[in-house]
This record gives sequence, structure tokens and C-alpha cells, in this order.
Amino acid sequence: MPSQPGRGIPPIAAELELAVQQGRHHHLTSLMNAAIDEIGAGPYQLIVLLFGGGVYMAEGSFLLMLSIVAKSLIVKWDLSPWAAGAMASVLFGGLLVGTITGGFACDHYGRRRPILVTYLGISAFTIIGIMAPGLLLLLVAKFMLGFCLGFGVPAANAIVAESCPPAHRSNVYCMTMVLFSLGQLYSATIVWVMSPTLHHQEMEWRVMLAVATILPMVLLVLAYIFLRESPHWLMLNCRVTEARNVVTEMLRYKQLDEDLIKYQDLAEAVSMQLCSPLASRTKPAQDEYDNGVAGAAESPDERTALMQKARHPADELLCCQPAACLSCFLRRWSEFRDNILFNIGRLGALFSPSFRLTTGIMLYVTFASNFAYYGMIYGLPDTLKKAYLNKEGGGWSPAAGLFLSAVFEIPGVFIAVVLGMTIGRRKNMSFAFFGCAVSLVSTVSALSSHQITESVGLLSVLGVKLFLATGYIIVYLYLLECYPTKFRATGLAFCMVLGRLGAAVCPFLYDGLAFLFVEDVCFFLIMSAMMAGASVACCFLPYETKDAVLEEDAPPGTCTPVRDVSLLTRRTNGTSD
Repeated sequence: MPSQPGRGIPPIAAELELAVQQGRHHHLTSLMNAAIDEIGAGPYQLIVLLFGGGVYMAEGSFLLMLSIVAKSLIVKWDLSPWAAGAMASVLFGGLLVGTITGGFACDHYGRRRPILVTYLGISAFTIIGIMAPGLLLLLVAKFMLGFCLGFGVPAANAIVAESCPPAHRSNVYCMTMVLFSLGQLYSATIVWVMSPTLHHQEMEWRVMLAVATILPMVLLVLAYIFLRESPHWLMLNCRVTEARNVVTEMLRYKQLDEDLIKYQDLAEAVSMQLCSPLASRTKPAQDEYDNGVAGAAESPDERTALMQKARHPADELLCCQPAACLSCFLRRWSEFRDNILFNIGRLGALFSPSFRLTTGIMLYVTFASNFAYYGMIYGLPDTLKKAYLNKEGGGWSPAAGLFLSAVFEIPGVFIAVVLGMTIGRRKNMSFAFFGCAVSLVSTVSALSSHQITESVGLLSVLGVKLFLATGYIIVYLYLLECYPTKFRATGLAFCMVLGRLGAAVCPFLYDGLAFLFVEDVCFFLIMSAMMAGASVACCFLPYETKDAVLEEDAPPGTCTPVRDVSLLTRRTNGTSD
């Protein structure tokens, strides 16, 4: 067995170093998955959920708030039908562009940076929108606000899923929809305080947006302080030292609740397995020497040489004569072109023989689920308001119905958690969308009989929100699990983009039907038919991903999890050999 002068290498560490040299990332990933699985869920996952998944809280808050503000401005400014459609849909156009851009950025720059950019952008462009003197600047601000809302979603999905043990992934990820519902409750409370009947003249839209901006500002500060990068993304980019540091940070948080000695031993085991002199491409010398991993045989001169060797070629060009600037520019342009081609290759991988059926089905499912989800957010407040006015104040107020419908998404999340632990993802989605279709038919019946603001009608609406929240969560959980880390965020973003198209269609369809004097019943019937189709389509998905380990560059089920022996046992056996 290879050894260094004066110190032996345990078998598992030597095995890992050989895996790094040979590029066997599947083995590295199995070791890291085993470490995360043995550590289990704890405070670290809660931090990732709150400050990474907090993108969903901001999105839920602003989507509901902006849909109500758009309706208010359409009435106050007496906009034409096309201007009204643009007012509502420009936000979803920004979501569409932001989502696909965020997917590429997430795979290239990591998960943490896009999340921070999202919080900063939401705060900045909301303030610009508040200060907008006219329609044009407001539309630009809304588009950029939608861009920022969509930009962080792939990163939020990826970092939450990749930071959790496989057995707890569905439970933790499902909580992101609770955050989405809490964001809606935050905005619904603001609206309820401003105008319980959603009377447009009573709502000060600038004040409402200013209060809503507090949420992303707080999340930005907390995420910058506490949020760390995804260990899976670090491992994929051969930054194994940094991945080890993230995993050991999970251990430090667990020490608050578990026996200290046990997790000190486990920390040593993780450090032994998730470190290598060849592990980190970005900080190969400093990280390894500071942690005493690379060995004590190197001299200071050798260390300096390694540090200089690790520098990027562009750094050397900056130190040369001005004539080298052209070469630097050409090099950077070549890198940019290669990145574009690489991203196009990621899109091509979605339609490879292993994934084309999955991608095709999930494109329709995400379109239908987004159409229904955002259709309820956009169409429900106006439908409840018109029904309330037609009954001359009878039944629940529109703001109360809006608040309760947001509350009932939370039980849907817990149903998703229970079903996620008991049945597979495909059956889960099929069941949820079937229940949503049935509830939508009941809602249509209540609308036809003018009972939508009564208890029976609201129960139908609550059933739609409950089943829709259940299925909506599992759709994105399945997308995260079925694609490998190499293009997971790209695959998620690509499917989400078509889903955002479904969301963008909602305002045009709803307002167009109203302009043609077609009753709201038709809008909800279309939604019901799409949900029924999604329920059937989910039965034909080729992969079941429940409790599957996250692959680096292969279809689900390729990587064999390390479960036969614990890390502590491997450490004991390795050191005794």
C-alpha cells in the first residue's frame, strides 16, 4: 500500500486518493452520501431550508402581492385589455427568462451565489418599481423583479435537495412549499389589513410593496452570514476539500444535540475520507497545507511553487506587457464561447436516450401544474370578489377566502410528506393531480350555483389548493432526483421554463375570457382538464426516485450507495490494518 515518509495512509484514504486520480467521481459521491446519511438531518438542513429555500417565501409573497397590485392599477389607470395583459404577464415573462438563466448560472457558479443575487435583486427592483412615475418604467421594474424571482429558484431547489440525507430529502424539500405558503400569508395579511373587500381605491400599492420588501432584505442578510455552498456541487467540481468542510460543518451543528465524543470521531472519519492532496482545483495548496493533509515533506519553496502553478493563466497575463491584453481578451472570449457550447450540451443531455421520455412527460406536467397553481393565485381573488359583490356582501369576504386558501396549502405539504415516505413519486403525483381535478370540478359546480363564497364553495377551493400543493412539491422533487448533478439545475430550469409559460398564459386567458364576457367557469374547467391529463401522464414516467441517491452523471439507480458498513466502522478497520 502506498505511504508517505514518516506516516501511513489508512486504506480508505488511499482508496479515495486513487479515486481522485482516476476521476471515479461515483465512488467519491458514494462516500459523501454515506457521510451525510450517517450524520442525518439536523440544524444545518434547517438553515439551508430557511435561507436557501427562503427564495420560495419571497416568491410566494410577491406573486400574490403583484397579482393584486396589477388588478388595482388596471382599474385605477383604466388600462386597455392589451395593457392589462402586459401588466400581469410581464412578471411571468421575467420569471421565464430568469429561471433558465438561473439554471445555467446555478450549474456554473454554484448554488449560493444565485440565491444571494436573487434576494438583492428582489429588494432593488421592488424599490425601483415603487419609485416608478409611469407605466413604462413600472413594466421594466416588474420584468426585472420577475427575472430575479425566477433566477434563484433552480439554486434554491438544488441546494435544499443536495444538502439533505436521502431518507429525509423529501421531508425537508416539502417544507419549501410551507415557506411559499407563509410568503402568501404574509402578503394576504397585508392585503387584509389594507382592504378586506379588495376595493381598489382603498389599497395603496406603493405602501403594500414597501412592506413586502422587508422580507427579502432580511433573508439577504441572514443568507450571506449562514448559508454555505452545496457539497454535491463542490464535489462535482473536484473541490473535495471544500465539500469536506461543509460536511464537517453539518457535524458541528449536530454536536448541539448529540453526544460530543461520537461526532468528534465521526468528524475525523469524514475528514479522513473527504480530503486529498489532489482534491481542490481552486485552492489546492493553501487549503491542504493549512489542514496538514498534504504531508510534511514539502519545503516552503516547493509550497510557493505549487501556489504559483495553481494560478490561473489569465493572472499571469495581467502581469505582462500591454501587448498581452489582446491575448487575454481572446482567451476570455474563447472561455465564454466554450461555456455557451457546454450549456447547449447540457440541454442536449436532457433529450438523450436515457432522459428524453422523462423530459417530455415532465415538460407537460410542469406546464399543467404551473398553469393551475398560478391560475389559482391570479384568478381566485378576482373570482371571489365578483361572487361576493353579486351576493351583495353575503358569505366570506374575498380577503378572508384568500387568506384561508393560502393556509390550506400547508396541510397539502404535510400530505406530501406522508405520501413521500409511503408511496413512490409517480403514484404520489398521479394521486394529487387526480384529487385536484376532482376538486376543480366541484369548484366549477359551486360557481355555477353561486355558492363559491359559501362554506361548500370554499371547501372545494381549499381542496384544490391542498391537492395542488401536494402535487406541485413532488413535481420539483422528482425533477431534482431524476437528473444527475452535472445538469440537474439545467434540467430543472428547462422544465420550469415551460412551466413558467403556463403561468404566463394565465393572465391573458383569464382576462381574455372576461373581455369576451365568458364566465369564469370556463377558466377553471380548462384547469381541471389539464390536471386530469397530468395525472395520467405521471403513470408513464420511466424512473422511480424515492430514496434514491443523487447521481453525478448517470440515470437514477446507477450509483450504489455505501450502506453495508458505517463510516466509523470503516475508519476503525482502516486504521487497524
